[in-house]
Amino acid sequence: QADTEGWQAMTTTVPKVASTPTPWHFEFDEGGAQGNIIGADGSQVSNHDLEGARVLGSEAERARLVADCALIVRAVNCHDELVDALERLADGLSDDHDALQMVHADDVRRARAILAKAGGA
Repeated sequence: QADTEGWQAMTTTVPKVASTPTPWHFEFDEGGAQGNIIGADGSQVSNHDLEGARVLGSEAERARLVADCALIVRAVNCHDELVDALERLADGLSDDHDALQMVHADDVRRARAILAKAGGA
C-alpha cells in the first residue's frame, strides 16, 4: 500500500508536459540483448535488458519482458483512439433503459475495430 501511495503522490506533483509522440514501437538491438521502446520522433522511451532477464531469470522471463513491452506499445498507441471511441459511445448513452438505442452503429463498429487493434474483444 505504501508504494502505491508514494506513486500517487509523485504523479500528482509531476509537471504536465507532453509525452513522447506516438506511435511507439519496440525494437531489439543488433544482438537482441537490449529491447527499446521508441517514440515516433525516434527518442528512446525505455530500455530493457533482455539478456540480463534471460541470464538472471530464464528464457521465459525474457519472453515475458518482451510481451510486456509489446503490451505497453499497443496500449499507448491505441490510447487516444480508445478514449475517443468511449467518449462517442458515452455521448450517445443516457441513464434510461432505452440508452442502447441511442448509440450509433458507426460508433459501435469503430469501438469494436479499435478494441481489436488494442488486442481486446
